[in-house]
Amino acid sequence: MGIKVGDMRERLSIHKTQTDETGNVQWIDAFKAWANVETTGKKIPYASTAASGDEICITMWKNLLTTSHLVLWGGRPYKPVSIAPYSQPGFIVVKAAKVLFVTCEKENQEGEKFSFPGFLAEKWVKHQEKNPFDSNVMQYVLVTPKEVELESGAIITSGSESYHLLLGHTLEEDYNEYEIRRTEDS
Repeated sequence: MGIKVGDMRERLSIHKTQTDETGNVQWIDAFKAWANVETTGKKIPYASTAASGDEICITMWKNLLTTSHLVLWGGRPYKPVSIAPYSQPGFIVVKAAKVLFVTCEKENQEGEKFSFPGFLAEKWVKHQEKNPFDSNVMQYVLVTPKEVELESGAIITSGSESYHLLLGHTLEEDYNEYEIRRTEDS
C-alpha cells in the first residue's frame, strides 16, 4: 500500500543559504512543502566526524530538496542526510537529523565581522587538573554551509562563547565541518 496525498499532513519550511554583499551568510525561505513525517527513535549521523541527531523520516512529493537545505518541522531544524526515491513514483524519502542551530561570527582579514549559520554537536569533554585552577576542555563539531570557508586557528564566536578552530574538513559536497574547542575554568 502506497502513500496517499491525504497522508501528507505536516507543513515543512525548506530553507537555503544566501550570502549578502557584506559576506554574511544566512538561511532564507526557499519553499514550503506538505509531507508525511515520522520519528524513528534512532540517531542518525549528519557529519563524517561523528555528529548525530534524532532521526526523522520524511515522505514527500519529489522536489528540489537537497542535502544542503535546512528543513524546519514544528519549529525545529533538521539537516537532510539522505534523499532516495520512494517505492511509489513521484515521491521521495528523506532521512533527516535534528540539529542544534547556531549563528556564529568571525572576523575576516580586513578585521570586519561576518556572521554565518551552523550546526553544533559536542564531540567530547575532558577535565584537566591544573594548578592553581582546574579546567574543562570541550571539543565540538561545527557544520557550516559549503560557502562558509574558515581557516585553522580562527576564533569563532556564538552567543557569549568563543571557540578556537582546530581543523577543517572540506571534502563534502554540500557542507564543511570544523573541529572547534573551548576551554573554561571549573
